[in-house]
Amino acid sequence: NPYAGFLIVWVLTLTVFTIWWAPERSEFWIAILIPCMILLALPGLSRLISGISLPVAVIMVAAIFAVNFLGSICPQSARVAETETCVAVGIDAVVKSGDIVLSDCSFRGRASRYVTSFEKVNLLNPDALSKGNGALEHIVPCALCAVDSLLKDVKRDQRTVYILMCPLSEEPHLRHLYADILSAVQEEFVVSEIVPLRAPAELRRIESRKS
Repeated sequence: NPYAGFLIVWVLTLTVFTIWWAPERSEFWIAILIPCMILLALPGLSRLISGISLPVAVIMVAAIFAVNFLGSICPQSARVAETETCVAVGIDAVVKSGDIVLSDCSFRGRASRYVTSFEKVNLLNPDALSKGNGALEHIVPCALCAVDSLLKDVKRDQRTVYILMCPLSEEPHLRHLYADILSAVQEEFVVSEIVPLRAPAELRRIESRKS
């Protein structure tokens, strides 16, 4: 069949690219299944593997449905982490590769698929925080020192530091703590740019006052 060679090259090329580029992204694998189904439907191949091509094609169609339903339809229909995902999409469109976004959110799960172009640095790590009240009072000064150190490092590399003006943590006390850090950062550093995302979130580009 004159189309078989083209389809085989299509499948192999896209497979190699997907493995190299983003093997965790389901949409790339869906694109590979389409030429596979066309290949299985070719008359010559059907005669060659009679009795096998139909079951394989049915499995591929079922796989496409399962990937779309479980990887897209179902999670996008849920309200869980919707704000986090929308904020992640907005961030990804603004920042450049190597930029740093300060946040209390780790962007796990579905949101992590959209945040691919920057290094995330969390000001708060809930697992590392002590539950004793005495330890919490040192978090804000430590966060300011961490931001100051980051600004010095990125200045040499001509990168940008943003801070996410929206606490996304589910823990109430961490949300309040991050709000305190946001206030302290704005007092300590210069906000040179404000980038609105999905309300009420926004990114603020910060710089050292000494610079």
